[in-house]
Amino acid sequence: MYKNFIKVASANISTKLLNVEENKESILKYMDYASNNNVEILLFPELTLTGVSAGELIATNEITDRCKKALYEIIDNSKDSEILIIFGMPVKVNNKFYNAMFFVQNGEIINITSKKNLSYEEKKYFNVVRDNLFFAVNYGNDSFYLRMFNTDKINSYEGNINFNLQLIFENELINNNYTVSENTNLLLVPGSIKSTVNQINNIKDILKFVTKSNKVGLVYAGASNYESSGDGVYASQKFILENGKTISKGKLFTNGLIISEVNTYECKNRNIELHIEENYSPYEYKLSNKTFNLTRKLDKYPYFPGNENFEKSMRNILEIQSEALARRLRQIPEKKIFLGISGGLDSTLALIVSSLAYYKLKLNSKDIHTITLPGLGTSDRTKNNAINLSKAYATTFKEISIVDSVKQHFKDIEHDENDTSIAYENAQARERTQVLMDLANKHGGIVLGTGNMSEIALGWATFNGDHMSMYNVNSGLPKTLLKQVVKYVANSTENTLLKNTLLDIIKTPISPELLPTSEEGTISQKTEDNIGPYELHDFFVYHLVRNKSKFDDILFMAKNAFSDIYSEITIEKWFKKFKWRFITQQFKKNIAVDGPQILDYSLNPKNGFMIPSDLDPNSFN
Repeated sequence: MYKNFIKVASANISTKLLNVEENKESILKYMDYASNNNVEILLFPELTLTGVSAGELIATNEITDRCKKALYEIIDNSKDSEILIIFGMPVKVNNKFYNAMFFVQNGEIINITSKKNLSYEEKKYFNVVRDNLFFAVNYGNDSFYLRMFNTDKINSYEGNINFNLQLIFENELINNNYTVSENTNLLLVPGSIKSTVNQINNIKDILKFVTKSNKVGLVYAGASNYESSGDGVYASQKFILENGKTISKGKLFTNGLIISEVNTYECKNRNIELHIEENYSPYEYKLSNKTFNLTRKLDKYPYFPGNENFEKSMRNILEIQSEALARRLRQIPEKKIFLGISGGLDSTLALIVSSLAYYKLKLNSKDIHTITLPGLGTSDRTKNNAINLSKAYATTFKEISIVDSVKQHFKDIEHDENDTSIAYENAQARERTQVLMDLANKHGGIVLGTGNMSEIALGWATFNGDHMSMYNVNSGLPKTLLKQVVKYVANSTENTLLKNTLLDIIKTPISPELLPTSEEGTISQKTEDNIGPYELHDFFVYHLVRNKSKFDDILFMAKNAFSDIYSEITIEKWFKKFKWRFITQQFKKNIAVDGPQILDYSLNPKNGFMIPSDLDPNSFN
């Protein structure tokens, strides 16, 4: 194990039916290759030494004796390797034959798991373990009996790392005849089923569902295409998955080996202690301490939905936001919204969601009051986009300049208006909030907030300014994902004015527009120049808050994921900035406006994210 990654492999050999010697040699070659590539867990299909399609001759004294001799050679070859090898072979115990998977590491048999849910064909020659059985081992100068524990679970303890494995046979998975333990981190699925068109198409989706719903990693090794084709074929499929995402897959009808690294944080975030009574093997496998390079490129946006579900997920996000707002509107007597429309991404999505909520409630869009509040840094570009958005959604639009009132405020507090320090910026943000709140009081209704999860994490909001509202539909969305939702709407609409406006907003530099524009009237204050790229911060938040990853590991992963965009020095710089802001701005997070949770993690104290506001800002150095 290196950092927070375990290197795993899925393999299928070019099976020679019942040629135990040849199959054993193939296993040994794969073991050597895996060892040279720092693999820690290597999975083969069922009945690796015989093939799954060899029929009743698998369960004979001749074949089981040959398999036992091959087993001893595999054990002997594993002495100089730290790999945990999981492979299948038939065994004979008390004159009965069993289909077993062997776990071998460092010259020892760690566990033996026999198949319980046999197919119709397998029942003709295999049995199911009913009681404790003992497998006779005559290895080297030793002769002893090893208990067939018949458990599908095995664990490892290395320092503070507890990584638990569970083996599920393929037919159990396909027939939904399995239970994933609460403690399982990585599933091992040895294959044995013939490949039909439906099976080839469905197996990936089944594996993704299992890993996503149980938040685990998974290694799948399907049966070899060298198996018998007498009444079907086998596709040699191989997959490595992590929490619903495929990180490596093999080529159809091609034997071989695939290798990738599983992020342990993606598979161990449920904070559940190990229940020993769950029938774990009394032996433990060992994790190596080797260092290795990642063969995979980590996802820059792990909180994004997969490509095949992307549009559906965008619709679902909008449904969650609009349903949440509709429910709040049902609660209040005056069903009016007052929204500060800036021409930026956040207020744009808030308006899109408001329009959907009003449509669901059959309310008049004129009760959505979009207020643009140009100040000392507002550009013509954003102001025009705010106007066009309001036209496209047929809202009640109003422009209220805050320039005079802010300048009067500067006089009141004796602040030089040429001093563009923090007071210059925050005075404008608070003035906008005051105007919106007073309008809501005057006419009835609520002020709709627009702040997103990224801004909340960094405290990038004026306390009691844009930080405050009466409901916030964006608080559960990272900035980078919020942008994708707006892009989805832009690509879906047939309204030309709306489409063009949204596409221009997406291209507009992110800015609070609180500092004077350039001489050309363009935006001079760019948020990401000050606090760093949102895509980095959203990556940091995901791994810190959702997975509770160590800082060194977050930095290691960020350098891998963003190596094609940012230098390591740049990533380190913004990570340091992130940690400081995340801690020092907690007092803003602790005063959270109501809003819907959208992802499976949240910064809202009401959803469980609770830390005090007075942590030492140097504690994360």
